[in-house]
Amino acid sequence: MSQLFFASIFFNFISLISNGFTIFVSIILLSFFIKCLLYDHDIGLLLLTNCYIGITSCSFILLINCIYVLQGDYQISREENETLICRLRGYIIYVFMSGVMNAFALQVNSYFLIEI
Repeated sequence: MSQLFFASIFFNFISLISNGFTIFVSIILLSFFIKCLLYDHDIGLLLLTNCYIGITSCSFILLINCIYVLQGDYQISREENETLICRLRGYIIYVFMSGVMNAFALQVNSYFLIEI
């Protein structure tokens, strides 16, 4: 086994841990924001909650993808070749990332529109 193989697995474990930590922190912040939304109906807080829902869902999709990559690295996957489901998983990552970026853009645009 080469050093490249061990580096790949090491960086994949780091991604797995960081995605898990992101999900954990985002869920804590989401619960706080939703509790605040019950008492204060603020559009900025609602848009912030929208961003954190996007971050949580994107991190969850990336966490699942890291698990599939680890299965492929250890060769315990049943998929021998690239399949349609593998392509769809890759496409879903880009869809969720673009959703998070659009949520951030919506929050910034509404900030400037509300202040003016």
